[in-house]
Amino acid sequence: VARSLTGTYRLGLLSNTNECHFRYHFRNARVFPLFDSVTLSFEVGVLKPDPESFRDALEKIALPPEAVAFIDDVRENIDAASALGRKPASYS
Repeated sequence: VARSLTGTYRLGLLSNTNECHFRYHFRNARVFPLFDSVTLSFEVGVLKPDPESFRDALEKIALPPEAVAFIDDVRENIDAASALGRKPASYS
């Protein structure tokens, strides 16, 4: 899905991950270069659904909350993002 959106939309990644997992798995994933911005919990010092993680992601993607669709597989994260003004795009 990310490949079909790149070039048309700005893509951001917000992940609860640790440094080891990022260094050896995430960073080497073929889709990783498709993201325009990346927010990683171990760098920010908080995990989703902490509002600070979403604020950091918004700052990096440089878009207002109402222009961002947040997609996640955890309802609590969708609700937290929506509370900051993001459109709840998906819950699976």
